[in-house]
Formats: sequence, structure tokens, C-alpha cells
Amino acid sequence: KDMKEKRDALKKILLERASLCGIVADKDSAEVSQFEKAVKDLKQWSSVESLKDDDEKIKLAITLARYARICQEKMSLAISLLLKAKKDLSSGKNLKLLDDELLSLFDVVDGMSHVKENLNEGLYYRHPVFKRNV
Repeated sequence: KDMKEKRDALKKILLERASLCGIVADKDSAEVSQFEKAVKDLKQWSSVESLKDDDEKIKLAITLARYARICQEKMSLAISLLLKAKKDLSSGKNLKLLDDELLSLFDVVDGMSHVKENLNEGLYYRHPVFKRNV
């Protein structure tokens, strides 16, 4: 039981580390090697099935999609990972993060502006922004 708790803690730490390295590597291309190492360590210890919390699964999907986009330059793989996670994880309060990552990905890929507009309209419909006149 104690080893299982330690393993779960290690998975959470590796996920957070890879997620943070992905955010940094997205902004600074000099940090890509750190991101690659963090994702390889993460893949060794964790998978979507091994995570219990939907928010952790969303974070894993976003991290793996960033890895596919930044390190492997496979845009279609990144899109498919995010769409699969969006389909599989219909609940979770961080589901909007998947949509935001998809939007940023559609900005990078040529010829995806119509899909981006469609996703944007769906976002405004699901998460309306109310403006107050003050």
C-alpha cells in the first residue's frame, strides 16, 4: 500500500514537471531537450489508464500534444491526441484547457482557420462571456 502511494506521488510529480517543461519549451526553443527528457520519464511511469483524476488526464493529453507538436513536429498527432481526450473525458472542470490548446494548435497549422473559427464559436456557446456595462 505504501509503494502504491509513492508510485502515485511520483506520477503526479512527473506529470507536473513535464507540463511545466512543456510550457517553457513552447516559449523558449532552448528548453526543448529538457522537455523531451521530462516526457520520456513521464511515459516510463504513467499512462492515461493509470491516472485516476480527469484533470490529470487532461493535463497529460495537453502535455503529450505539446510534445508531439514541439519535439516531433507532428501536428496531426497533436490534434488527434487532443480530440481523443476531449471525446473520452466529457467531464472535468479543466475541459476548456483542451479547447484552448486546440485553438493554439490550429493557429500554427496552415489551412485550419475554418476549424478554428468553428471551435471558437462552440467555445463562446459553451462558455459565454458576459460583459457588464459599468
